[in-house]
Amino acid sequence: MYCPSCGSVVPSEAYYCPYCGKPLPRTYVESLTTPSALIYLFPDHFLPPLRFMHFMFGEKGFKSPTSNVSVNERNASIMMIASSLIWLKENNLVYMDLSEERVFSGLIKFPAVVVRKAFSSSLGDGSLEDMILNKVLMRDKPISVYNITRRILDFRGVWGVLGLPSSSSFILKLVEGHLIQKGIIKVDASILSKKVRVDENRILGLSKNLEDVKTLLSNFKQTNALLFQRIIENIDRGFYSKLPITWLVFLVFIALMVFLRVRPP
Repeated sequence: MYCPSCGSVVPSEAYYCPYCGKPLPRTYVESLTTPSALIYLFPDHFLPPLRFMHFMFGEKGFKSPTSNVSVNERNASIMMIASSLIWLKENNLVYMDLSEERVFSGLIKFPAVVVRKAFSSSLGDGSLEDMILNKVLMRDKPISVYNITRRILDFRGVWGVLGLPSSSSFILKLVEGHLIQKGIIKVDASILSKKVRVDENRILGLSKNLEDVKTLLSNFKQTNALLFQRIIENIDRGFYSKLPITWLVFLVFIALMVFLRVRPP
């Protein structure tokens, strides 16, 4: 495929020319679905299923709307952000480098992955990938994956301080909203229950997209093992940094009670 603006050879799946930055004349096919959406629809293709013992130890499950197999909700949401960033990188929409992040005046260092926006571009489809590209990243302003995660979670607004919804539930809700908008799923929700119904005809057309994303992630893990590990670690750390204030108050209370109990008479 050639860019009509500069004549450069570009990947057939690209949305923007990696050389001149101009959008490519490519129809956004209805069946084409972003990685985060595919992980929502087929989480058991990317993560191991939860067993009875996992539920016994309090792991929160996310049930696949296409197979009724449950996976770890937190891991699913982390994988959604990670796959979004990897997909953006492989489509030459962002640059990504290993680095380190310093806190407390450089006293503590963390391994980091720094992301830079390649072009002033937007997918315009309301996906998680589009949110990262259009609302989180800014041209010529590098930002770590850790802070990307924090900025996404900031969209919860004031309720985020109370952990409502939880970090993982919020990511799932963002992706869910994109799929509802595209007409791939419908959600019947009440106070006590929630049922996700999928459009079977639309799902049948996603098999190639699913395999493409599985191949993309598999190849990335093999060729960029350390980078992939750091991306996951940065997202996980971003989740922990957004613990609700109620949990922090509870932890301070427990620490105070322990202090009062062990204080010498």
